[in-house]
Amino acid sequence: MADKNVFFLIRKTAKEEVASIAIDHALGCLTVLEFEVEPMVAFAGDGVLNVLKEQEGMDTYGVDSVEERVKMLLMSDVKVLALKDDMDRLGITEEMITDAKEYDAEEAVTPVSWKEILKGMEEADMVMFF
Repeated sequence: MADKNVFFLIRKTAKEEVASIAIDHALGCLTVLEFEVEPMVAFAGDGVLNVLKEQEGMDTYGVDSVEERVKMLLMSDVKVLALKDDMDRLGITEEMITDAKEYDAEEAVTPVSWKEILKGMEEADMVMFF
């Protein structure tokens, strides 16, 4: 059991680079030495576009995609959620979601309802919105 739980809600696309900063903060939680911090990351709104496979952010927007950062979260066993309603709205299927299978990661991006995201926020010691 973690000493602190931090919930990250990412609503921006990689185009705005906010998603990269949020994921870097979540990964940074894993390096806190004083106590155990467990991050949970959820993508909602246009932020669900960040979980797409084979992003080519540099070609499209001139910025790095966050796909590799999402894979780092999964390899670190961080729970990563994507709002299913927004995935449906944007035509994103589960087959289109990035994973880290090539790294033998056990975690995967999980499509969830808003109710499940709210539950994660309510259970967290700190909630950060990006």
